[in-house]
Amino acid sequence: ASKKVLGDTPFIGLVPRGLSWSAGGGGGFYLGSKAFTQVEHNMRVDLPKDPETGAVLLYGVVEFATPSNPRGSQAVADFDLRLFCSTNKKISGCIGEPLPVQVMYQVRPPPVESLQVSVDGRSAAVRWSSLRARPSALPEHDQVDCVRLHMSSDKSERSVTLDKEATEWEVHDLSADTEYEFRVRFENVAGPGRDAVAKCRINACCEAPGN
Repeated sequence: ASKKVLGDTPFIGLVPRGLSWSAGGGGGFYLGSKAFTQVEHNMRVDLPKDPETGAVLLYGVVEFATPSNPRGSQAVADFDLRLFCSTNKKISGCIGEPLPVQVMYQVRPPPVESLQVSVDGRSAAVRWSSLRARPSALPEHDQVDCVRLHMSSDKSERSVTLDKEATEWEVHDLSADTEYEFRVRFENVAGPGRDAVAKCRINACCEAPGN
């Protein structure tokens, strides 16, 4: 009985919100005024089948890949999960109510726009700025969770994690006659943004002249 209702290729599909059924013309789904006849292959998962009988299993676990961001600037997109009846991969109906799903898109943060290092004796002040000074240049879904700073020389390395609102950092007691490289980048759950790099050199200390 279930096969007669579900068809031989039933599947769960992740489809745009607002899909509706119309009985006109033999019946079919519509998204607005446009006929909706198939679900993209990466947005559908066939129901599992019993390995012995081949019967469709109405329980189990399925996995979906995150759908791509259609416009590249959306922060959130609304979808519905639906159980579709299908025969020979052709949709013939659906069962039950749709389950609303909201997909939140996240991209890597923007690069650090500028990075400067000022040296005072054996101390250095690192200052940076970002595209956040121009909010209109950022997509809505862009976020920064933290600032990552890495300092290195031929003798040592050091990494620090700073608050996302930080714009400067100071370090003291640097080694004399040593070149340092500083890298600063923004990070979020999607990964790191592009590093900005600056270098400076701490001069050798000169002994005071004798009397």
